[in-house]
Amino acid sequence: MDITRKSQTRIKRIKESQLVIIDDLMYAAMDPREANLFFQLINDLYNNSSIILTSNRSPKEWTELLGDVGVATAVAEAVTPPKTRKVEMQTWDNEQVKVFLNVSKDSPYYPIYLTAINTGMRRGEVLGLRWQDIDFDNNIVYVRQSLQEVKNVGLTFKEPKSGKSRSITITPSLVKELKKIYKQQLENKLSFGQEYHDLDLVFSQINGKPIQPTEMARNYRKMVDKSGLPYIRFHDLRHTHATLLLQKGVHPKVVSERLGHSTIGITMDTYTHVLPNMQKEAAHLLEQLIK
Repeated sequence: MDITRKSQTRIKRIKESQLVIIDDLMYAAMDPREANLFFQLINDLYNNSSIILTSNRSPKEWTELLGDVGVATAVAEAVTPPKTRKVEMQTWDNEQVKVFLNVSKDSPYYPIYLTAINTGMRRGEVLGLRWQDIDFDNNIVYVRQSLQEVKNVGLTFKEPKSGKSRSITITPSLVKELKKIYKQQLENKLSFGQEYHDLDLVFSQINGKPIQPTEMARNYRKMVDKSGLPYIRFHDLRHTHATLLLQKGVHPKVVSERLGHSTIGITMDTYTHVLPNMQKEAAHLLEQLIK
């Protein structure tokens, strides 16, 4: 099968690239059933030292797509697996947290920000929190599900990332805020009647439907900009929670349980930047004890 003029243009553009992601671009170039022709293009690119080939697929996946074990294996071996870019953690100190909460006080998403900072819960865990997951008598929330946005599906509920539930003791101020939300939701239910979507969610739209993560994310960035603070991701509120507790001498095991880490080792490895200061405090305390 000859390559069409349109495909030739695409191949020319691909060859001019610095980085070629085979998965995304190669099938745009030609019919995937032409395995040998496909591999010839791969081979040409591979021999060009100025181009880096990368793919997320295994030889088995390439076999299923190309129908040729030898070619598929050669393709997989010719490429370099993409490197995962590690996002650097950023946190706020306690004064910066106060500034942010004060600025976002009038935001409809303020209770979500307050909950994230006070509990270290992930975004999906906060948005998936239900009233049945809160023990107001003992000031405890139970993380049992997470709201996730799935491509071609929409919003759906899944189990927490760790695969199991966990409990987190919360502050009296957060309890007070949550009770205010509960009271407001009762009024919303009366107002909407049968049109109210009662999913038992703590944080929801006025009609009871789940909050759109993207909408909340836009508001979060707006609030950070308004505060004048250095920007940190919403997920970094979780890191801020852990860092503040560790800096105040809370045992890493307790922090690990609040975050839902499977082992304390994960917590220690994640927050190594806090450990030097903890070592200094430990040495100071020891000196006071044995003077």
